[in-house]
Amino acid sequence: MWSQGHLIRVLALVLALCQVCSGVKPKGISSAIIDVNAAKGHPNPIPSSATPLKLWCQAVDDQGRVLPLVSAQFRSKTTTHKAVLSGDLSNASITIENAQAVEAGKWNCDLHTSYGNTSGIIEVYVRGVIKHNANVRVDDKGSPFELEISGHTVTIGDNITLNCPIYGYPAPSITWLKDSKAVSPSSSDPTQFVLRTTTNSDEGVYTCIGTNTVIENGRPTEYKVKVEQHLRIKSKLAWLVPFLIILAILTTLAIVIVFCECRRKKQNRELKPQDDD
Repeated sequence: MWSQGHLIRVLALVLALCQVCSGVKPKGISSAIIDVNAAKGHPNPIPSSATPLKLWCQAVDDQGRVLPLVSAQFRSKTTTHKAVLSGDLSNASITIENAQAVEAGKWNCDLHTSYGNTSGIIEVYVRGVIKHNANVRVDDKGSPFELEISGHTVTIGDNITLNCPIYGYPAPSITWLKDSKAVSPSSSDPTQFVLRTTTNSDEGVYTCIGTNTVIENGRPTEYKVKVEQHLRIKSKLAWLVPFLIILAILTTLAIVIVFCECRRKKQNRELKPQDDD
């Protein structure tokens, strides 16, 4: 049978464990950057980090004492990565080579200890880049973050939606220019510029500019990316000009053929020998 002193010591130990269990907190890196050096990817359409993405975290109690880890993982909105534990089990980390820009956002660091579980949030930033279909032509305009994408040609009176394929975290604010002058999109979605019943005056160069602020070394830095696209408006009778050109070519060709054939027959008649009387 346990003595009263022994029971008191056991009870104190249980209470201490409960306090630690209820006080497990995450600690670690609060933000990181997917460091892209161009707004478009190559050969993958989605840009990747030029340097490895490194994340780490650890579990501590209310007094800030580091608690040994049993296991840990890092979660983005699309993937889960098993963490690597340090030799003394004090922290968890991952290193991702060529992290894609779409992996930016809020990450969770899930920590499991003998005293309880906890989870922390890491903000993973990326400056504005473009997400586009691999079939879309993308050209640099003198800067890796100033681009021109495939243009559009529509018939006068048609509707068209110009899309701004800019992505970043935090989400960039989007503004539009037409022929270098500010314009306001009619759509509630700033990434779309909707033109209804187009006229000749709608033709021009449309540029969307994405601006976001990234935290680097604890300081905010503003970045911009520009995407340019040409819109051409053609007449409903635009088909008539090439048709008339083709018709003129065919007519000329027919005249030449008829002329040559008549000339050949005439020459044959002149060369035919006359019968003697």
